[in-house]
Amino acid sequence: MAGIFPTLSVLADARYYGVKQEDPALKSDMEGGYVASRARYTRQPRKMFKTGFTGMSQVDKETLMAFWDTQFGTSGSFDWTDPSDAVDYVVRFESELNFTYVGIGEFVRYDVVINFEQV
Repeated sequence: MAGIFPTLSVLADARYYGVKQEDPALKSDMEGGYVASRARYTRQPRKMFKTGFTGMSQVDKETLMAFWDTQFGTSGSFDWTDPSDAVDYVVRFESELNFTYVGIGEFVRYDVVINFEQV
């Protein structure tokens, strides 16, 4: 089920941002100390993204949880804009959402780190 990552009232926290490139190589060590390698497939390597939010409100948390439900967790794909270069990618959640309660007193706030993988 395609969708668009929701717009939240807080911006993504840059300290959580990360991107890594998938390595499609298969490697085998040989007896002579050589390494034989080849590409596992001819498709362009995918990117894995990490982002997160600090101090998100209860409303933002519920919005993100509802979006997670519409994507059926890690099974659905959706459009997400990379904040570092404003390029749109089709991604899916790589793992479950884990919210950390960081509220103080009457202020209910959450932190969350989200991992995406390019489809």
